Amino acid sequence: MMPDMALLVVGANMGVQVMTREHISIACALQLPIAVVVTKVDICPQPVLKTTRQSLAKYLRQNRKMPYPVKDMSQVDAAAEAVASDRVTPVFAISSVTGLGLELLKAFLAKLQRNRRNFMAAPVDGMSGHVMPEVHFPIDGIYEVRGVGIVLGGTLTRGKVRVNQTLLVGPDRVGGFVPVTVRSIETKRVGVQEVHAGQSATFAVRVLGKRPALRRGTFRKGMVCIAEGDPPQVWFIQICPTKRVVLFNQNTYCSHIVQSPTR
Repeated sequence: MMPDMALLVVGANMGVQVMTREHISIACALQLPIAVVVTKVDICPQPVLKTTRQSLAKYLRQNRKMPYPVKDMSQVDAAAEAVASDRVTPVFAISSVTGLGLELLKAFLAKLQRNRRNFMAAPVDGMSGHVMPEVHFPIDGIYEVRGVGIVLGGTLTRGKVRVNQTLLVGPDRVGGFVPVTVRSIETKRVGVQEVHAGQSATFAVRVLGKRPALRRGTFRKGMVCIAEGDPPQVWFIQICPTKRVVLFNQNTYCSHIVQSPTR
């Protein structure tokens, strides 16, 4: 997965837990903007709510995040613009029972923009734009649908893909790429003719030529779809050092890949 930001939910009556601090630390390590939602304020005593707010603000400041309580609609625009800086953290106090603060939270979410860092329209970390692939579609879901065949899911981070377009899928276990044809495309469960960078989609694919039929075991997370004319070997070597790796709970998280680390 390629998240744009982290939305941290904290129970007002439960306070800041160990898991809360871990989630803040992970979001900071991944350089994800954070917004905090303090829930159940309708049943929380005021002294407990005050302690929760103080503990939350203290830990955010320790991670170089400035808490910004959003209390009226005039602050929503400023919060939506400031959160992208990754230094300001909007804080909302809500109640699902009374509806307190829900309109502020909905307005804030409606004004958010996609995180452009996830979509490689420009050179990244000093890499040459000529080295990056024309199309980049990381695979984070593999399905085998009866009557359809293999379906690949993910988020298109660069370029655009059309129905009947030829893509290269790989690298496989020996570093090779397999040419496939995109038979159909769906996004948000609706069939479309093409998708652009920033959209999540699923591709029904078919192998080209007389190669063996595709099976679910052929694919794994970490593989990508790139354009037919892209140089897969040069791109694959260059892109790996730019990925940020986070170790948490004995797993390795690298972009959309989760894997147990080995020596």
